[in-house]
Amino acid sequence: MKVYKKHLIFTPICDILYMHVGVFILEKKGEFMKKIKKFLDEVKKELKKVRWPSRKEMVKYSVATICFVIFFAVFFYLIDLAVAFIRTLV
Repeated sequence: MKVYKKHLIFTPICDILYMHVGVFILEKKGEFMKKIKKFLDEVKKELKKVRWPSRKEMVKYSVATICFVIFFAVFFYLIDLAVAFIRTLV
């Protein structure tokens, strides 16, 4: 069995892949892990650029959202009542 110094955690997986599928997949695995690491590094950079809202802004946005939800719930409830009433007349 081969020992992979860079990926000691994946050694059993690498051995199984090597025995059953071949060297080609092992070479691709290294490239895949590099792509994952690059992606996570870029995600970390982007999260540093994010401007998170303050507590005051969050309260303001939350209250506005709850008010809109309540308004539209009442609006559609009244529409539903009106349609139900019209259907009883017909």
